[in-house]
Amino acid sequence: MMDENKEILHLVHKYENMLQEGTNVWFDSIDYVDIIDWYQDHDLFDKATEVINRAYELFPDDEEVVIRLVDTFIAKKDYDSAIEALKPCLENNPSNIIHSALAGIYIEKGCNLNEAETILTRLIEEEKDDYYFNYYLLGRLFLTTARPDKAEPYLRRALLEDPEDNGILLNYAQCAEYKDLNEIVKKTLTHLTDKHPFNDMLWYFLGVTQYENGEYNEALVSLDYAIAIDSEDSIRHALKADIFFALGQEDLSIEESLIACKYTNEPHDFYINIANMYLHQKNYVDAETYFKMSLEVEGKTPSPIGLLGLAQTYFLSGKKALANRLMDKAWGQGFESRYFLATAEKLHDEGLIEESASIFAELTNDENYGIALASIIALAYISAECDNVLEAMKLLEEAIRSNFCTDDLYFAILEISCLDSKFYHYTKMALNHISSMENFEEEIERNFPELLENKNYKKALKDLNIE
Repeated sequence: MMDENKEILHLVHKYENMLQEGTNVWFDSIDYVDIIDWYQDHDLFDKATEVINRAYELFPDDEEVVIRLVDTFIAKKDYDSAIEALKPCLENNPSNIIHSALAGIYIEKGCNLNEAETILTRLIEEEKDDYYFNYYLLGRLFLTTARPDKAEPYLRRALLEDPEDNGILLNYAQCAEYKDLNEIVKKTLTHLTDKHPFNDMLWYFLGVTQYENGEYNEALVSLDYAIAIDSEDSIRHALKADIFFALGQEDLSIEESLIACKYTNEPHDFYINIANMYLHQKNYVDAETYFKMSLEVEGKTPSPIGLLGLAQTYFLSGKKALANRLMDKAWGQGFESRYFLATAEKLHDEGLIEESASIFAELTNDENYGIALASIIALAYISAECDNVLEAMKLLEEAIRSNFCTDDLYFAILEISCLDSKFYHYTKMALNHISSMENFEEEIERNFPELLENKNYKKALKDLNIE
């Protein structure tokens, strides 16, 4: 191996001397492939690309050269050029590796998938040397076309052949997102971590699989192994933070999020998560600090989550003037209305009725049908909570006249009209609509149990002959 490395290094020096001196030195296609691979192994991708282009000019039908050119096009998502580069080989009795490359391009591009499936199925049946990468490609195709049950065996076969290939591992781990496949994926990854205990990516994806299965403590153990091998991966600490949050251990979640910030050049999302956790703990000082840090990272284009999160923090900490100023700025940014709706709902949940009502009122005329209706219903409930059933019913009547006739609206009309017998005709009207729904009684029991003892509701059931 040492002599082979020296020989390749000699080739690289010979090639670079040729470039420096401006001379012409003959290299055959095998030499070029060795030089290309050496540059890629040393992360010198620009130099590798230059050699690939030079080699392709000289050897346009050499499969090893062509495959490396195709890889550069795929990396740039230039799939048409990748197919064009394969054509000389495809027209000249190509080997299976060229057919495999063509199928891979189709999968990447998301086209001719039936042809790709036919190619790969044939290659797997014919291949005598058990070329495992075709198993990966076919498994990935099945995953892309929402056939995870077919994808899993092929991806597992490929991963068992090469557990160091992170592309295969990533795709295989995605199978765990499907409930029926979670156990077999977990079993496979556990087996591989036993055989390859120093493969940190195997431990990480085992942790991901356990987390998705609700096995939080087991996931923490797997992630600790992954972190012990490579502690400077922000994603691993971020997942630990999510697990601690799910376990209700917010202080540990914040601690892991802070560690994650140290190992990323894009800490914005971590700052937001930390700020929201402090907000949940009613630690408004630290929440304000981290929302501000997120906005500093964003610069002149603030995100709705950061800006509205800071506004919410100001409202909750009693800094109403600052909060209103930020809300005015947020309205002027053209953010999607769903962010404002979420902010209003959070403020309402925290008991800031006036502040939430102000936002809901702005949204009642939103061009998004669902947002507008949700805001009208929210304002109606706020009026009812303030013992102003009349105002609540006026809002709901207006929604009916505006043709906002959804099940949610009728449930709101039913619940609020039952508070005052003066609106009994609305109680009957809403219940008449709702009773046509399948299993409406279960919906009432689950979400509106207080109605079961309401006299107006009982009367309406009787008058409408609903058993």
